[in-house]
Amino acid sequence: MQLTGWAGVLPGLAFTGAAVVAVATCARPFTGPPNRVVGRAVAVAAFVAVPCALLGVRPPALAVLLITLTLLAVLSLPRTRWTPLLGVPLAGAVLIGTMVLPDADGTARPGVPLARVVVRDGGPVVVVPHRPGWNIVGVDARTTAVGTDRGHLIATEPVAGAEGRWANVLLPPGRGHLWVQAGGRTVSLAIAPGHGAPASAPAPGDAPECASAAVAALATGGSKRFGACPSATLHPEDAADLRAVVAYVAARRVPAITLVADGSARSQAAAQVVRRAAQEGHVTVTPEPRADRPAFLVSGWATAYTRLMDIARGRTPSQGSYLAPWLLASPLLTVPAGQLVPLRFTPEDPMPQRYEAALERRYPGQSPTATGYTAWLSALHVRPAAAIRLYAASTVQVPGPIGHDHGAGGAWLPGGTITEVAGPLGVPA
Repeated sequence: MQLTGWAGVLPGLAFTGAAVVAVATCARPFTGPPNRVVGRAVAVAAFVAVPCALLGVRPPALAVLLITLTLLAVLSLPRTRWTPLLGVPLAGAVLIGTMVLPDADGTARPGVPLARVVVRDGGPVVVVPHRPGWNIVGVDARTTAVGTDRGHLIATEPVAGAEGRWANVLLPPGRGHLWVQAGGRTVSLAIAPGHGAPASAPAPGDAPECASAAVAALATGGSKRFGACPSATLHPEDAADLRAVVAYVAARRVPAITLVADGSARSQAAAQVVRRAAQEGHVTVTPEPRADRPAFLVSGWATAYTRLMDIARGRTPSQGSYLAPWLLASPLLTVPAGQLVPLRFTPEDPMPQRYEAALERRYPGQSPTATGYTAWLSALHVRPAAAIRLYAASTVQVPGPIGHDHGAGGAWLPGGTITEVAGPLGVPA
């Protein structure tokens, strides 16, 4: 177990080397041409700064600026007294890099979520939204406690319907460290939540989905400030998907459905969409579960997982279950409850495969989810596909070919299949 390695060291070395060069060039009018010792020191500083900036400084535009100014300053140092014309902007680039843009210790900008590995062979520690106030902290199953005070850590807990362990941590303004306890040892992650507006963490059950969206956006290589958790808003595409599924059920002459929602803004808006669509299709919506009617789940992950487990264990009668699009997450699909989910993609399509590969490359062990895929597309400014199809999730393996091009599960459903059963549905938004 160890602290994060060169990913955090390289920017520090780059900015330190550039700072040495900047000091030497700014002092040139007062010191005259550098002697052999100073010249060698500046050359070594530049030799360290340039490759470290190339490999470790982000965004790339800052790295290019830092390298260019450093090389020009070193080349001009023995020849002219006007080197401050290069030394001053170089010092400014160092100041910007260490104070505003990604810090030399590897932390991100305030408001940009963190997802960093601090334990050897462990999963990333996820901090969302990385602002002062209450933040979501997600860790792998081995991490037992986190916090900003090493002497008073907060126990992490599992969340229904999600992998890993979770905690809500109050981050103070400015800079500091998040302490992570795993396997009997405690290590730290540098944080810089800044001094912006205080954050308020979502309901505990919505934290894993929120983190999945944040990690997916980071997997694109971008560093945009975090907006709101997915549970705060119902996207037009999701509303259209729900209307299409209700129309599909109505066409099959299903007389009634059971609606399962929670208190989030997205869930309440989705419930209204389902009720209106059901009314138009002459389908009755009731909260009471029955064996002759399917369940419509428009809640968050935690509530959905609890209801699916009740259906699977016979505690709640139901004629299968229809999931909202954002409920495509492997812990929710492995429950044997007859899940059907509307999607605008298939897991083995090229774009979902690219998303899955990006997660594996940058954050090994993070599972792909529909929410994450949506956030990943949004970060790339790519619109989702228009066609809506209905898919069935199953963990029952069938030997040999499954007879359909849309049946792979892969990392989306380990040990199972996600198979198209109907579509295209309805009219897309």
